[in-house]
Amino acid sequence: MKRILAVLLICVLTFTGCAGGNKNSDAISKYGSDTLKVYNWGEYVGEDVIRNFEKQFGVKVIYELFDSNEMMYTKIQTGESYDILVPSDYMIERLIQEDRLSKIDKSLIPNLSNLAEGVKNLPYDANNDYSVPYFWGSVGIVYNHNNIPKEVVEEQGFNVLKNTDYKGKLYMYDSERDSFMVAFKALGYSMNTENEDEINKAYEWLKELND
Repeated sequence: MKRILAVLLICVLTFTGCAGGNKNSDAISKYGSDTLKVYNWGEYVGEDVIRNFEKQFGVKVIYELFDSNEMMYTKIQTGESYDILVPSDYMIERLIQEDRLSKIDKSLIPNLSNLAEGVKNLPYDANNDYSVPYFWGSVGIVYNHNNIPKEVVEEQGFNVLKNTDYKGKLYMYDSERDSFMVAFKALGYSMNTENEDEINKAYEWLKELND
């Protein structure tokens, strides 16, 4: 099984050492290839960044996009392999457990120490052996205040997703982890609960969204 580096940051740093001279042959000599295959979320990296990277370092970037961790995971299960993958935290943990990731050569990332301590050594990859944080975000509700009053959203929170007044007009992002987190918060549970009864109730809460 070909393993994958679960970090985009490393692609910028890895080929930095290839600048100057015959960049293409330098990349092949040092890394065994002048092609970098990347699988990332849409709109995470500008097309001009990739073009400039290829021009500066004499390499070819095969850049593919996915819309969700689940979509990415399904493709990986078919045997598709990449040099660099950009999954979310829980998916990194799954891929590590399934032995699908290669360890990172930290000597190639001299600025790793500059990362904020709060985003390093997280439970799913305690020593950052397999991943380096790219950026972080949060889950929330985006709505048009002309169609849904602010007061309704503030009062109902994530339960507004079950408000029948807006049935058929709402969309939930296709993410297993995020969906359960929304259900946990709507039900007043910890977003990291391991309580089987709470998980089952969250599952039922999510099923009702399709009723």
